[in-house]
Amino acid sequence: MAGLIKNPNVSSENKKDSKTISRGHEYHPSNPVEPGEMNNSKSDVELVSYITSVRVDNHIKNQLQAMSIIGYATSQKDAIETMISAWRESQSPEQLRLFDAQVKTLEAKDVRLKSKK
Repeated sequence: MAGLIKNPNVSSENKKDSKTISRGHEYHPSNPVEPGEMNNSKSDVELVSYITSVRVDNHIKNQLQAMSIIGYATSQKDAIETMISAWRESQSPEQLRLFDAQVKTLEAKDVRLKSKK
């Protein structure tokens, strides 16, 4: 282990003779920002997006994949979005109001949970 700490191939004389490697141009921001100028408030966030999963059985997954394969949707996610859109078109204004209120509540919860991190 001691051989690893002190390399016999590198002596202090070789270190003095070695050339410094240029790191290239030194970059600096054109408009520096002071820490006090930064807005650390997370209350401005109204919507967050993150990856999640939905548990479905293989039959539902196969149907979503079939929608994607035949070109009705570009992906399984797109197939779900297409079905939600079609479902929304068949609902009454009162049902849509209730649905939108629930979605808004759930989105606000996501913002609260993600902004704590």
